[in-house]
Amino acid sequence: MVKIFSTLESEQITKAIGLAEQRTCAEITAVVVPRSDHYIAEMMLYGFVFGSLINFVLWEITGLNKFPLFFLIQLLCMFLVPFIPGLNRVLLYLLPRKLLFHRASHLGAEEILALTKAVSHEIPVVLLFISIAEHYVHILPNHRVANKVDEKSWDPIINGFILTLKRENLTKACTETIKEIATLLEPIFPEDAGKNLYEDEVRHGSK
Repeated sequence: MVKIFSTLESEQITKAIGLAEQRTCAEITAVVVPRSDHYIAEMMLYGFVFGSLINFVLWEITGLNKFPLFFLIQLLCMFLVPFIPGLNRVLLYLLPRKLLFHRASHLGAEEILALTKAVSHEIPVVLLFISIAEHYVHILPNHRVANKVDEKSWDPIINGFILTLKRENLTKACTETIKEIATLLEPIFPEDAGKNLYEDEVRHGSK
């Protein structure tokens, strides 16, 4: 398991969530992942392109025209590129932003669905979802919160996250955003002295 936050940073975010939930009955959770997808198909396509370039160079320089060798080079590039970490990260930035955001939003939707299923449908739940590689941050409420909080109400909080991240660091941006989420929810879902329903309120990293 690759972790994003240190133990101290994780504790700071957990503490911020604990303080936030003292102000509102809503369950607040943060999920931070390095990336939302491995983009295997896209990386294999890049490998195909690299293999084609290598074959072209070999053909131009050496006059080599043995198809089995070219085919083998192409296959090797296609299957190696997705698993070269440094190259993989660089190539990720060449993918269309629309695709990156789509994959990140899909994973975020899966996360809030799983959180919602874990508790009663009457419990208000809000997820702060961050995918680092895609530069994606989104606040996802369950249906109970979405019915009472306008979707655009989250935009200033997300903008605040981005500004804090530029000035400070990810941990600070998360803790400040959690406070702002509680501020928005407090008058709508006041604290009812209920118990915490999630054991793992901060999840970060990936396998």
